[in-house]
Amino acid sequence: MEEEETIKLEGKKAIALWEGGKDKWNEWVKENLEADVSFKNEDFSQRRKYGGPISFKGYNFPKGTVDFSYASFGKGDVDFSETSFEDGGDGEVKFFWARFGEGNVDFRKTRFGDRKVIFSRAGFGDGNVYFGGAGFGEGKVLFNNIIFEGYTDFSNLEDCDAVEEFSFINVSFEKTFTLSGTFGCVVDMVGTKNSHHVDLSGLKCKLRTEPYKKFFKKASDKDDATRLRRLKELAENNKHHEAGLRFHADEMRAKRWHETGKLASVLDMLFDFSSNYGQSIWRPVAGLMLLTIASFLATDFPTAIRNSLPFLP
Repeated sequence: MEEEETIKLEGKKAIALWEGGKDKWNEWVKENLEADVSFKNEDFSQRRKYGGPISFKGYNFPKGTVDFSYASFGKGDVDFSETSFEDGGDGEVKFFWARFGEGNVDFRKTRFGDRKVIFSRAGFGDGNVYFGGAGFGEGKVLFNNIIFEGYTDFSNLEDCDAVEEFSFINVSFEKTFTLSGTFGCVVDMVGTKNSHHVDLSGLKCKLRTEPYKKFFKKASDKDDATRLRRLKELAENNKHHEAGLRFHADEMRAKRWHETGKLASVLDMLFDFSSNYGQSIWRPVAGLMLLTIASFLATDFPTAIRNSLPFLP
């Protein structure tokens, strides 16, 4: 049996269907879930109605590749909020080299699904950029080599626990940048530049590990230590001490067995276990209590107390 040819919506047909409105567009997508959609090289600047936004708000996209590479949106706002990119396909979402021009860009509560998402080298002009509440599934998410001139909001990102890679390499933030959410990888901000406040207080990254010599674990990617070092630096520079300690602890774990020698790695594991790198109060207290009980069982109780707590009379 011959494979069915992939349907591709592009050019004038794609523009006409988009201009027909959300309902017509979403109905077409329901009937063509496996299709590719391309707005590559399209110029939306002449399609603004009375200076209003270019809007894809609430539009659903099929499982195939969705390509906005090199698209130009001209002056004014661009609204992709509450847009959904259908799960289940191998297609990518591409905004590579897209030009959003002057105005705010809104991707709040957009669902990107289990796809590779590429915004690298996109131009966001001097407007604010909002990705708050957006959801990213499995795959790589790339925002590399971008200058964000306005306020940049990536707060409360959802469904990121399975993200393979989330990258802001060589990005410049000209105003406040906020990033929060729980990630299944270490967010890469190596080479970033910032001249205003960077808020990473709500960012949590999972260090991926693999078995090492049967009894131990080590970081799956040794470069995670460098990424965590940069996150720690950004957190400390912006007075987020708790986040800085969290990133420091994971940095030490990432270095273990890669950069740290064998004996030092064993000692590092003991320090991690006993105090979570100084973040835990209860672990050393519990250890002291266990030692006191052990001493009590081995000797008389007053001697045990006196030897365990020498600072008490």
